Amino acid sequence: MDGLPIPIADFERAQKNSPRFARPSTTSIMAIAFPPISRIVPGYVAEGLGILAGRQP
Repeated sequence: MDGLPIPIADFERAQKNSPRFARPSTTSIMAIAFPPISRIVPGYVAEGLGILAGRQP
């Protein structure tokens, strides 16, 4: 956005026309075919965010 305020009528119209978030069911999630997990270190580290944390000695 360019930082300019929008008229309230435009805002309300956008709110009415915007689709609501539809929570998916577990059945529909289980039916999705996801690609296989890519491994950086085979058998240990998956691609993406990895956090290794522990208590300081």
